[in-house]
Amino acid sequence: MHIINAQFELVSPMFIAGYTDQDHDDYLTVRPTAIKGALRFWWRALVYPALRQQSATKQLALKKLHQAECALFGSAASEKEKSGQSLVMLRVPENVQVKDTIKAQEDISEKGDSLSKFNGCQYLLGMGLYNFKAKLLRSYLKVGATFSLQLAFKPAATSEQITQVKQAILAFGLLGTLGARARKGFGSVQLLSWEENKQSLHVPLTKQDYKDEVAKLFNAGQMLQELPPFTAFSAYAMADISVSDKTAIAVLNSVGEKQQRYRGYGEGSKGPHLVSGKPALQLFTDDHDNMLRFIKEGNKPVQPRRLVFGIPHNIRFSDGKGSVGIDLAQKNKTRRASPLFVHVHKFEQEYVAVQSLLAAEFFPENTDVKYKNRSYPAAPVDWSVITDYMTLPVYQGVQHQADGFTGREAIFKGSLR
Repeated sequence: MHIINAQFELVSPMFIAGYTDQDHDDYLTVRPTAIKGALRFWWRALVYPALRQQSATKQLALKKLHQAECALFGSAASEKEKSGQSLVMLRVPENVQVKDTIKAQEDISEKGDSLSKFNGCQYLLGMGLYNFKAKLLRSYLKVGATFSLQLAFKPAATSEQITQVKQAILAFGLLGTLGARARKGFGSVQLLSWEENKQSLHVPLTKQDYKDEVAKLFNAGQMLQELPPFTAFSAYAMADISVSDKTAIAVLNSVGEKQQRYRGYGEGSKGPHLVSGKPALQLFTDDHDNMLRFIKEGNKPVQPRRLVFGIPHNIRFSDGKGSVGIDLAQKNKTRRASPLFVHVHKFEQEYVAVQSLLAAEFFPENTDVKYKNRSYPAAPVDWSVITDYMTLPVYQGVQHQADGFTGREAIFKGSLR
């Protein structure tokens, strides 16, 4: 049997499910199902460009992708199809330990690694994981925890299928995350070592080697010269090493502060508007003003440019003028995950934030966007809102300016720039 073994390390705090038993209260663990879901995600992102090249239409490519995924990873039975077992069996021989779980109430005592005291981290955590009264709302797995992974392929698996899974493992170990707020950089995992049938495989250890390996993943997708219908590699993707620091928390905080400053209009009904105590840049005053007119005058809303960062998108006016919740107007499909991925990676004593834009068709065909209880046809999104955030050395606001990612190192530029 063809076997791959891999060792991973958590390089940023991971918010993931666990269990409670008579000996341990709220013990978090890395579940095989979570890893398999992540591998399937990266497998689809990597495989689709070639399938699209081989197919006359996008619909045919999606059908082939579905068939290939079911054949490799298995599928549940339906009225039209029989169930199929996976050709790859996955298990976690060594999981994280009890001591790796940090309780929410213990976070504030974690010295320099405390999430609760950093504004940028608070912003990235969002309302589901943090609020200003209760502080951190969930326990997490700490940086430095490790786990192993073993994949065993059945004899029916082809060499091409095994190679595809290996690429998915590599993407997971170089760019991947698990758990809540994963696209914001939490739950970053890093490939430490791996072997195939007891033969060691290459792991990038230096920053340049890492950039070269990640560039290969992106370069393989640039044959796709159209926006993919779901999150996948294409000519429109891009990736940067955006910032570096001595700890994972410092890196996440820096990303969070810059993103909040870039996106935020600021709070303050009296005096200057502030974002985390700093003057607001107000780069998107049109978003603010259009939504305010929608609330006060009932005007037809203009789709906010910042919507490209993901939906739901909630706008709250600090001076008591109200709020607007923006969702997709589809049954059971009200969300659109952010196309911007943040991953933390470690090189000896240096941590870096890798930001990847995997641009794809943002809205399903004939989609409406719901503003409170009123729906309107979706408009095309402006990808420059994200590419400017990633690449501009200075964010020039209405009255103030702030540094962008001045130390960024481009990995893959893409066609959007």
